[in-house]
Amino acid sequence: MLNPDMCEGRIIGGNLCTLNLLLGSEYMPEVDNSILFLEDDDLSEKEFLREFDRNLQALLHYAKGKNIKGLVFGRAQINSFMSLDKWQRMIELKPELQNIPIMVNMNFGHTTPIFTFPIGGNACMRGAELMLYD
Repeated sequence: MLNPDMCEGRIIGGNLCTLNLLLGSEYMPEVDNSILFLEDDDLSEKEFLREFDRNLQALLHYAKGKNIKGLVFGRAQINSFMSLDKWQRMIELKPELQNIPIMVNMNFGHTTPIFTFPIGGNACMRGAELMLYD
């Protein structure tokens, strides 16, 4: 867990680049008071970090002034060569993320094993715990 703290919010998320295709449209879900679950697919080492960082920043610009409660990042695929240090560095460079709880390397998205999370449901992040509920 990065930026350990506690938060509760409505779950919004999925594949980051796909979610960003909805920006500016009537189909973009409301992110106010949410915990965002974000992941991306099979990109090579340099492409993954660059594309994830760009897409995350676009989403953060869209969400400016909205109350994002926390972030949960799905585990990157093996050939992306993501490490905790790379996640931390990307997060450190984003002032918008300095005061919200963030979890990385969670088992959802384009990886195996995988857990399913209920979009529109609720979650609570407390320390290293993630609890999903209705």
